[in-house]
Amino acid sequence: MKKKIGLYLSAILAVLCLTGIDAEAKKPEITRYDAQYLDTQVSVNLQWQSSEAVVLVRVAAGSEVKEIKIDPYDNKKTRSGYTGEVNAVLETGVLEDQESIPYTIQVEDEDGQKSNLVSGKVLIPRGRAKRDHDQWGKEKLEGTSQSGQKDMIEQLRQVTSVLAAPPVILDVTVNNPSRGTVSFKTKATHSVGMREINFRILDAQGRQVDSQQISATGKLWEGTSKDFTLSPGSYSVIAQAVDAGGSTSRESKASFAIAGAATPVQPPSPPVTPPATPPSPLVTPPVTPPVTPPVIPPVTPPVIPPVAPPVIPPVAPPVIPPVTPPVIPPVTPPVIPPVTPPVGPGMEVNTDRPGLDYRSFDLPAADPNLCRNACAGEANCKAFTYVRLGVQGPNARCWLKSSVPNPVSSNCCVSGVKTTPPIVEPPIAEEGTLIFDNGNIAAVDNNPSRPTVFTINVPHRITYVQNYHWNSAKGSAPGKISFRHADGWVFGPWQTAGYPGQGGVPNAYWRVAPKVEIPAGTYTVLDSEPQTWSHNGANQNTGMTRVLGVALQAPPPPPPPVVPPMPITQADLIGKTWQFGRGDGSVIAQKIKLLSNGRIEGYAHPNESRWGIEGNTLIFYHESGKPATRYESFTRESGLWVIRGPFLLGTGTVHVLREVATPQQGGLPSIPEPVIYTNGNIAGVQNNPTRETT
Repeated sequence: MKKKIGLYLSAILAVLCLTGIDAEAKKPEITRYDAQYLDTQVSVNLQWQSSEAVVLVRVAAGSEVKEIKIDPYDNKKTRSGYTGEVNAVLETGVLEDQESIPYTIQVEDEDGQKSNLVSGKVLIPRGRAKRDHDQWGKEKLEGTSQSGQKDMIEQLRQVTSVLAAPPVILDVTVNNPSRGTVSFKTKATHSVGMREINFRILDAQGRQVDSQQISATGKLWEGTSKDFTLSPGSYSVIAQAVDAGGSTSRESKASFAIAGAATPVQPPSPPVTPPATPPSPLVTPPVTPPVTPPVIPPVTPPVIPPVAPPVIPPVAPPVIPPVTPPVIPPVTPPVIPPVTPPVGPGMEVNTDRPGLDYRSFDLPAADPNLCRNACAGEANCKAFTYVRLGVQGPNARCWLKSSVPNPVSSNCCVSGVKTTPPIVEPPIAEEGTLIFDNGNIAAVDNNPSRPTVFTINVPHRITYVQNYHWNSAKGSAPGKISFRHADGWVFGPWQTAGYPGQGGVPNAYWRVAPKVEIPAGTYTVLDSEPQTWSHNGANQNTGMTRVLGVALQAPPPPPPPVVPPMPITQADLIGKTWQFGRGDGSVIAQKIKLLSNGRIEGYAHPNESRWGIEGNTLIFYHESGKPATRYESFTRESGLWVIRGPFLLGTGTVHVLREVATPQQGGLPSIPEPVIYTNGNIAGVQNNPTRETT
């Protein structure tokens, strides 16, 4: 038993040594995940919570592994750290008898900390096994009534109807409608494949307050949207599926209320009757009515004459409207004149980049530059697609992409990829006064281990910021700098320009002139590429930064010093007689008077030409006007004033004024006159001395 306890303790200690106990370095955590099987693909959606921004997501399904890089600025800042969400689609092969596909998920933050591995299995729906297509072809090509099947013409009509049919979406379900955070669940299908699933949230006035677009390239999508945080009130959600050709399903709507507002009345949903197997309703409705009457009665001879007239008219109308709009030439003429002139360099005319959308919106004018400018103004945007008016509605529409999808030739669209060309501009001048500078000329390393923090006591307009990226004499392509206030506000990020450093190292200095106003407080400097940011021990291993700005208000002046009043009044100084001497007891003048006109009576010297009072200090002035003695100590000894102060024109000398007692005060003066000669005593005396006193 003791041996087992020892083994257990050893195992526990080993785990502690390997993992470490660090409350401040909490690993990221995957808070929510789900997976769906989409024909030959697995779609994995996950959310995370982390103390530091997550920068990498690894997903493995079957034999495929995918790594997705996450921009730190795409993480959402919360009180407890950062949250985020991502969706990954992996191609995977399926064996004929395989029932499920295993998958694993892991995220990594910008400090290199990895979450625990999360694993699961996604079930493969029944009926996905490999079909015997050759047998189907042999039977259908016969086209005889003896086989019990419809002839080849009918089969082709069915296929055409399936391809032309729009996606089908079921009713949308609202999760947790009584709380401030809600999500939505639905299911959609299409016989060929869907491009995306859109969720839009409208307020009580019909204004869109939030949205989400989910890329869904398979034939079946079933899942849940991200969590939406909404304020109290009444809302409705609209879910819609879009296929690869741009055709859309019906709008699936649901109304709900967030706590604090009356529950809205649920409007009747449009009738939806999708059966259990999505492809069947798409094929059966257009085929069954026209085929049954003509095939059964006439059998072989009358098949061709009676079938063609009644079947073609009903089949053609439903096919032409949805397929033709994006292809018909008449759509192009009204769009080309206004679109072609403003198309600038780098735009891909007649090109679509489908998928990887994170938001879309109608444009106020048919101008692709509006879509390009919107992409340029958002950090998350990596590419865009402008859809001409009339293709997806009466207005032109802009789709912003979180990554760069492959281009597809299509006259519906104008696309482009966001580029960040090198910024060529004149040197940024150092304007304003120095606020913070922790740089030095010692050798530097990369990746500072401590934050760069500075404090301002009044609001400032920041005019100049510089971060140093020596990076072992290689420099680094200029990135972005931002300031984070202690309360969590973030100012920036600001795109910097690169300037050469010592020895001509390119892009060693990242500089920017933000020209923004920030309030008083403590700020942390954030650099988009800390792994090349310079630091050393001389600046406590903080990233090297220089900040200049202009104060928007003067700092409050320090309070005036409290000067205690002089304990003796000017009247007392004038009305008394003083002995003028030194701190060692020597006497300079036995009796002097301080006159009301500032003169000194009873003693004359250039060092004591006049007197005066400054604040709580008595001063004797030199004849040149300079202070000669500053009396600052006022005490009383035996009821008489004693005033002391340093002689300013010498070294180490202290002058002393002692109050001379008057007869009205009684007794002899506190300091007697010097005795030159005395021969008195206390014995009996007689008159008329007989000898001279000498």
